[in-house]
Amino acid sequence: MHEALPQIRKMVGAGERSLTEKESKLVEKWLGEYGYDLEMIRVAYEKSVSHVENGKFIPYMGGIIDRWYKQGIRTGEQLNDMLSAYEKSRSQFVGGFDTDDAFEKSVRRTAKKKSAAVEA
Repeated sequence: MHEALPQIRKMVGAGERSLTEKESKLVEKWLGEYGYDLEMIRVAYEKSVSHVENGKFIPYMGGIIDRWYKQGIRTGEQLNDMLSAYEKSRSQFVGGFDTDDAFEKSVRRTAKKKSAAVEA
């Protein structure tokens, strides 16, 4: 805990300031109770960056890490497998939709409706 704490403070931009009591309890839970290493905490931080505007990364990271723990993810390898599977499923979903094709179909439907209205 003592070795990891300065690295975690630096990671979240806390610098030399002491963590609040709430932040300290969360970090203790991640390192002690959950047994997570700095790499897993770093991944949670990376996922938090785009969602946190006020610099309070640790509570947001806590939600991510708690979810991983509840899902049974205990190692970096399990985490990588889960994240890879998520990205694969996401890319298959996104890749299954051709926006150009949808746009062309929409234009044809609109043109067909206008043509039918003119004829009527």
